[in-house]
Amino acid sequence: MILKAIIGLVIFILLIYVLKAFARANPKKILKFLKIIGIILLTILVFYLAGTGKFLAALGGVTGIISLLVKWGILWKQLNALFNFKKSSEHGKEKLAEMSKREALEVLGLQESCSKDDVRFAHKKLIKGIHPDQGGSDWLAAKINHAKDILLGK
Repeated sequence: MILKAIIGLVIFILLIYVLKAFARANPKKILKFLKIIGIILLTILVFYLAGTGKFLAALGGVTGIISLLVKWGILWKQLNALFNFKKSSEHGKEKLAEMSKREALEVLGLQESCSKDDVRFAHKKLIKGIHPDQGGSDWLAAKINHAKDILLGK
């Protein structure tokens, strides 16, 4: 009885320690760690199923689930693109048309006395992280591009 309480207390303390470490850790390292744990657990599951003779049955079920998820994923992407396109195009038209030079400077984080090279450098630095190809927002990328165009006189 006392041994179970001590083991429970040790597990509780370890759990708190792990959660604190996760809170301080770099998200990329956490993702890498979770991928490794997932691969290890999947490997253990495959060996268990192969050892008990249930691997082929599980494989058939997994392929069915994967095909269903792929179909749902394609449908989800199409619906998401449809609704996001409407929102970003409506929102973008009203904001991009009324941007002033002062607002363009604020968007790019520049001062009034900046050069054209400063504008290009700030644009390149900002757009690199939020470009739609990198998972960023279409609207924000358009706003940054519009700010650059205003400051360069295009």
